[in-house]
Amino acid sequence: MKRFGMAVILGILVVSMASFALAGADGGYLSGTVVDAEAGLPVEGALVFVRICMGGDGGVQGTHIYSDTTDADGAFYIADLPAGEWEAIAKKRGVGRDEETILIEVGYETVVSFELAPTGGNLMLQIREHQNEE
Repeated sequence: MKRFGMAVILGILVVSMASFALAGADGGYLSGTVVDAEAGLPVEGALVFVRICMGGDGGVQGTHIYSDTTDADGAFYIADLPAGEWEAIAKKRGVGRDEETILIEVGYETVVSFELAPTGGNLMLQIREHQNEE
């Protein structure tokens, strides 16, 4: 009975590992760096994410979003992306945002360099001194 139980557990493990390997075999990879456009320095802690591009009929072809956060060198890596056209976006509050349309191909790595620049959402406040005339 022990051998049967071990055989079942081993069988489940082998099937699980094969399923995991096949899932990665259908995708590609995205890697690259994120730098501050003004200073030219790596941006640590920037969010890099990809989302599927709109379909030809204007509809979204899936809701999958994949992401990573940059390390101290501004580097990121996203694995197992399904093949197709994606919007890749990098952003960090206080630094800026950049985006690119990318093509992911099965078994290949796509490399992107983002340069974060302010998005123009800054508000300028002007304060004037007001004098009461009496």
